[in-house]
Amino acid sequence: MIEIKEGSGNVHADMGCADAEDILAKARMTTTLDAAIKRRGWSSQRAAAALGVRKAKLRKVLDGRFHKVSARELASWVTAMTTDQPSWLGIGVDNRRR
Repeated sequence: MIEIKEGSGNVHADMGCADAEDILAKARMTTTLDAAIKRRGWSSQRAAAALGVRKAKLRKVLDGRFHKVSARELASWVTAMTTDQPSWLGIGVDNRRR
């Protein structure tokens, strides 16, 4: 018979990963980052340029390969993409007159 256990909500913790909380935090930030990029209607090329990173690095993160990116760096990307920034930063609200 197969034993079934209720999960904790963090599959990495359930598997015994030492850095499970960090992995979960990065996964959640990546989801938020991806949603913010899509909400703006931006390509990954445009988002990478606005964030000042290589497109390949951003694509890896968005594809779930974020282990080599620090939580602090990822958090800064999320903040930049989810906060209205002055237009001179190249991201944020469009302040042009209509």
